[in-house]
Amino acid sequence: MLDVSALQGYAEIDRALAVGELVRLVREDSVDDHVGVPAAAFVAAFATASEAGRELLSAIATDAGLATLRQDASQAAFALLELSEGELLHVSTLEVAWPGRGHAVAEAQRHGAVLATFEPCDVDGLAVIDLGASWDDKDES
Repeated sequence: MLDVSALQGYAEIDRALAVGELVRLVREDSVDDHVGVPAAAFVAAFATASEAGRELLSAIATDAGLATLRQDASQAAFALLELSEGELLHVSTLEVAWPGRGHAVAEAQRHGAVLATFEPCDVDGLAVIDLGASWDDKDES
């Protein structure tokens, strides 16, 4: 499950590889496995991305949409996850506690998925992958 920081990383040249590697690992395990993209996280990441980043994020939405249209989920590595009216308050409460992660936390909990983020957080019962620990191309020297 990608949160806002993971989607922003996907849209940036210096951190895209970490997210891409995660996607590869998920799909390598099974073509039926998907990387979850919560709608609220997608919108927030898209709003802050560069033009090139928005193109990359648009490709996620396009691929997922085409797979849905073709009724073949295996054609896309990503699954877009809607934010229903019934979950709006729950997700909003989670967003207050973990900004940029509310919808992703809710979806990870619902699906028993791992939360992938560049901004790790401690949520009871939730496994978290720190994408920044696995890859950060920013030169610290």
